[in-house]
Amino acid sequence: MPNLPYQITLPKNSQFYVTIFKEKNADPSYILFGAIDNQGKHSTLAFLHKTCTIECVEERCGPNSNKKFQTISDFLHNRIPANLASELTHFRVWPSNTSEKISYKAFALTKEQYDEFIKALPTSHVLYKILDVYTPISHSSHTYILKNISSRSNSELENSIDDAIQSKSSNQFGINKTCRHTAIELLIQSLQNPDVARGIPTFALKKLPYQGEFRNLKMHGTFYILPIPPSRKQLEPDVYRRLSRIYKRMEKIPLRYTNHPATKEKFLALKELYTQLDPRTNSSLTNLVDAIQTWEEKNTVLIDQHRGFSLFKSTATRDMVEDLKKMTRPKKK
Repeated sequence: MPNLPYQITLPKNSQFYVTIFKEKNADPSYILFGAIDNQGKHSTLAFLHKTCTIECVEERCGPNSNKKFQTISDFLHNRIPANLASELTHFRVWPSNTSEKISYKAFALTKEQYDEFIKALPTSHVLYKILDVYTPISHSSHTYILKNISSRSNSELENSIDDAIQSKSSNQFGINKTCRHTAIELLIQSLQNPDVARGIPTFALKKLPYQGEFRNLKMHGTFYILPIPPSRKQLEPDVYRRLSRIYKRMEKIPLRYTNHPATKEKFLALKELYTQLDPRTNSSLTNLVDAIQTWEEKNTVLIDQHRGFSLFKSTATRDMVEDLKKMTRPKKK
């Protein structure tokens, strides 16, 4: 297992993110917080998943156990004791330099959101009361410095509000409280947005939307980080419709032709447009029509590029652009 550095230094322009993922040939779902710099280098800051307690496994599933039928009943009624476990601690030995094929879905996270989540992460149901996470301790004009905090019992994080972000299912395991359910809850709580759960299957054995690679406790290769999805509660109806049209296309891009060079380019171009038109992240937008037209002119070749065989002349991205134009035309009186 790779040795954990005591400190991590990140450029201030690094993108923080949170991802839910599972290995291709394994059952558990994990929640991982990380950051990626402009060179594509990943740093893992926190890495969690839910597991049954050691005592529970020995008592219920051992060779001399007489509680196997009770365990089945408890599983169906979500009553099996469980803990959150830190994969950065010692729960499992992840082999070094061995790539694991994974499925995942990742979202952009601000440094402030990461700070708040880690500060409020409870210890009451953490395995061995030990939780390896990296927490910011200082910064300069160009960098953040994060320190590894390996014990919550006497850590600098004790000023957190107890159980402020307690997952409703982190201390129980069962048919409706699997590691996937808990990972989704933690994803929602870290981003404070229930819409991020859309499109993520709750069935623990089902793979997640995107395919990736995991090695040395870090993400590797092409990695797609989605912005926060549009919310009906936060946006005007017309704005919500436009952003939803872009977001649905952006989400679909990495699902096909994952190794085609244009796949990442199209995804990033749509992400740029979405961010530019989203009033939650860009309050300075003054002319919607000009913004869409400028983006279209800049990306015309990419918009009309087919990534594979197609019977249609128009690409799905071109259809999206035309839909946006219709949405922004003045309505006839």
